[in-house]
Amino acid sequence: MEQSRIDFNGSITRASRGGYLCLALVLTLFSTGVIYYKSMLRAMTMAREQSMAVADRSSSGHAAAGDTKQAELHARRWQAAQNVVAHLNVPWSSLFAALEEAAGGDIAVLRVEPDAARHEVHVTVETDNIARAIAYATRLQSNGSFTNVYLTSQRPSPGSPARPLQVVIAGRWISIEPPHRTEPDVAPLHASASE
Repeated sequence: MEQSRIDFNGSITRASRGGYLCLALVLTLFSTGVIYYKSMLRAMTMAREQSMAVADRSSSGHAAAGDTKQAELHARRWQAAQNVVAHLNVPWSSLFAALEEAAGGDIAVLRVEPDAARHEVHVTVETDNIARAIAYATRLQSNGSFTNVYLTSQRPSPGSPARPLQVVIAGRWISIEPPHRTEPDVAPLHASASE
């Protein structure tokens, strides 16, 4: 049996030159990343402070010309966001339910173009004759969700032999009340100097 030699102290082997270079590269990249992170954090802090200063000057009424433009830009963005929220709060399901309720097997609804701001809707349908389109318009008028329903145009339908007529029907949507909101409206963060 051969004798094994176990060295508990171990002979210390030195790392190669390539190992030292890899370690130096990793440490350099790490320190560069830390420096970059700190500079980005400093830039974000400065931008936040400048934004707060512009907001303070705008709200106190002592805004310069550039600050007024910035405040107006914020006010326009706020209004655009409010318009989107108002558009999302419209009860679209009641509009589509009323259109489906009035439609029958003799009408194919191709396009619905609602205008929530003007309370109007344009519906493009396909049918086999104008009498069915008029009947659909009458059903829309009588279901209680629409008023002033009328046919705006008609034209031959391309590629549909079963329903050779396309008709556009317009009407005023009267059930366009947004749902009851429980939370109060929030004022914009940056108001214009004129407010």
